[in-house]
Amino acid sequence: MTKRWLPSAILLLALSVLIVAYVLIVSNLQGEVVYTPDQRNALVVHSRMNLTQAAPLWNVYYWDETAGAPTLGFTLGATDCRVRATLDARYEESEGITTTTYDLDFDGTYHLRYAGPAPTTTLELIFPFPEGLDTLNRVYFLVDGTEPPGTQYSLSSITWRTDIEAGEEREVVVRYRARGVGSFRYALDHNRRLESLDVEIVVRGLTGSEVPSSSLPTTTVESKEAGEQFTWHYDALIADRDVQITLPDRPGFVQRVERLRESLLRLSLASPLLVVLFVACLIIMHRLSGVRLPFHHYLLAGCGFFLFFPALTFLCGVLDLPLAASVVLAAVTALLIVFIGRVAGWQRTWWQTLLLSITFLGLLSLGTMSRWRGLLFTTGGLLLVGAFMQLIAQQWSQRPQKNKKETASTPQEGPAIESEPTEPPAEELLQADSLTTESSSPSRYCPHCGACLNETFAFCPACGHDANVFCRCPACGSEHYVPPEAELSHCPACGNPLNGLS
Repeated sequence: MTKRWLPSAILLLALSVLIVAYVLIVSNLQGEVVYTPDQRNALVVHSRMNLTQAAPLWNVYYWDETAGAPTLGFTLGATDCRVRATLDARYEESEGITTTTYDLDFDGTYHLRYAGPAPTTTLELIFPFPEGLDTLNRVYFLVDGTEPPGTQYSLSSITWRTDIEAGEEREVVVRYRARGVGSFRYALDHNRRLESLDVEIVVRGLTGSEVPSSSLPTTTVESKEAGEQFTWHYDALIADRDVQITLPDRPGFVQRVERLRESLLRLSLASPLLVVLFVACLIIMHRLSGVRLPFHHYLLAGCGFFLFFPALTFLCGVLDLPLAASVVLAAVTALLIVFIGRVAGWQRTWWQTLLLSITFLGLLSLGTMSRWRGLLFTTGGLLLVGAFMQLIAQQWSQRPQKNKKETASTPQEGPAIESEPTEPPAEELLQADSLTTESSSPSRYCPHCGACLNETFAFCPACGHDANVFCRCPACGSEHYVPPEAELSHCPACGNPLNGLS
């Protein structure tokens, strides 16, 4: 008895230790996935380099007679805005952190028309540069085609003052080249009417850039050679959002695991329950189908099922979640189908194993990581209930036939009717002799399920196990069961050597 349950006890202990260790590791994932000081500094620097270009400010000053100095009256905005931004994007790795870096070529053209009450006023233009710049070159500032004198340049802004008359228009052009990371945003003047907005952002070198939901919607999106073009064209616009674009990223192992930390934690906490339910459902389905396996076989299948969770956790650090889940799901499902098919037969078990794998791995396990978990859980439950209903209905449909056979074989009660004995014909006697010979007790039985075996059977018709495990003594003719792991050298009945016969 001890030898019989020893493999099951060992497998159960090993499976329990693996589950506990996995849950503890994933629960401490925030402590395990630690950024070095250099990596954290790189993340801070990269977050600051998500460039945001603000619209220029136009401050109108009046001469204050009392103070004897110009005083700020109000702020104007450009009547129309034309922006061309080209982003030469690429992937770069720094301190083990992979980022999407780009070189920004900015070209902005703004038209201003002063229509204030004073015939002449002082106009101050402030063009702010994006914060977090580490490089800024090819800076040009032009007013009506020429660079005006008295312009002040700094790493934060361009400042220029001039006197302007009522009804006068000016065209201002600003160009520069800078380096950014991750995303680019052009901030608009909110709640102010803009006669014409014409913004065009071209991403070169990478594809897969996106416009987030917080951005002003694009009017057109076109695919270019090795890149994409996003256009915003509006007339008489009053905006409450900015123009924004997010570049594709290719995170490293630490970044991927950090992003999925919460989802992986939910999956790890659900893994013990999912393993128990999978093994229980597999045993019940096999019982309903007439398949009986040793308990340690089911525990070994549970170990293979559990491998899905740590494999998915570590593969997510290398591949995207959908691809990683597909690879691990296909590998674990194939492993389970092959193992159970070899030990219990393919014909009756392959669809059950496939159904349970898809339900517990594809719907329930991955459902814990999805926002559609309610729908996925419900779908998985319906599949399980439908499979069990089908098996129970199939088993119940076979019961009436058995009852009819038993009823037919049971003698009817009632008064016996005496009849003169008649001698059966010779043909019926021959058939009866043949039936008696065939219905006599067989000489061998399956050692796994106890089904009757004919001497010509190579496999058991009930459970599918190998039936070539009997040895016949050439001296006395007796037949003996020899397990694959045993070696029988002498006949237990007469003692004569068997000479390696099987």
